[in-house]
Amino acid sequence: MEENIYIVTENDNLYDIAEKYNTTVGILKALNNLESNILQIGQKLKLPSTKVEQSNPSDYIIYTIKNGDTLYNIAKNYEISLEELINFNEQGTTLLNIGEQLLIPIKNKTKDITYVVKPGDTIFMGNNE
Repeated sequence: MEENIYIVTENDNLYDIAEKYNTTVGILKALNNLESNILQIGQKLKLPSTKVEQSNPSDYIIYTIKNGDTLYNIAKNYEISLEELINFNEQGTTLLNIGEQLLIPIKNKTKDITYVVKPGDTIFMGNNE
């Protein structure tokens, strides 16, 4: 079986699958864009990641949960998918606690650019030509 994928079998339901993989029905529905609890035999379900690679602190920022925050809004504000946010944090629930910290993966890191200064350049305008 592919890592982080569950294939639905006869008599499966979201509650039992969530329980088995230490997550919630809400997270399973969010990861799989499900609008109902109905499953089909053979359906592939994405599961939250169980292994997060966070070895480089420059790959993420730390966000502290405030009153009114939701995973969806945080993901939207940082221009990442809900799935990425859940997987990156191994979030086992959609419930957030004020003061709790989440790691937000940095997607569009700027690349180092080397610029050779030319006569007439200023710090404000770059090349004056």
